[in-house]
Amino acid sequence: MLAPTTGDDDRQYLSNFLIATALYNAADQVIDNAANYAVAGVNVPVNPGQQSQFLLTSTGFDIRPDVLTANVVVDVWINVSGTRQTVKYPVGVFTAITGKIHVDIGLALSGFLQVAFWTSYHAAGTYSMNIMVRIEGSTVPSPTVFVSDTYMNVGIISKAA
Repeated sequence: MLAPTTGDDDRQYLSNFLIATALYNAADQVIDNAANYAVAGVNVPVNPGQQSQFLLTSTGFDIRPDVLTANVVVDVWINVSGTRQTVKYPVGVFTAITGKIHVDIGLALSGFLQVAFWTSYHAAGTYSMNIMVRIEGSTVPSPTVFVSDTYMNVGIISKAA
């Protein structure tokens, strides 16, 4: 049972809910195994005097397999300020598929640090969140895939620090 309180205790309750959005982008981006590619991203602000939790609400992209040069596995993950905050999960893409493949990205977590990140409040600052994509392997020349129709939405739940 909660004990009655006196005075102003609003600081312990949520004060704000916002959505940070990387707007839909239909442009093709060529992905290979030469680098980790940030295909969509958003800067998530936490204002001074507040602390915030982040909620990945809707995030994803399409893969165009019609331009594949070989069957590939594409790794997908979420980076926050340069640190991987989800597992890398594989998406198989095959030359026999003729339509677009849509990839919805959720929070596949592995280990305490990733769980702690998504369930903790974060201090004031700007957090850069990105959808990362890379073709697995080191084949030269690398197979390529086109990624398009990217989007990323992050809920920001804030309260006073």
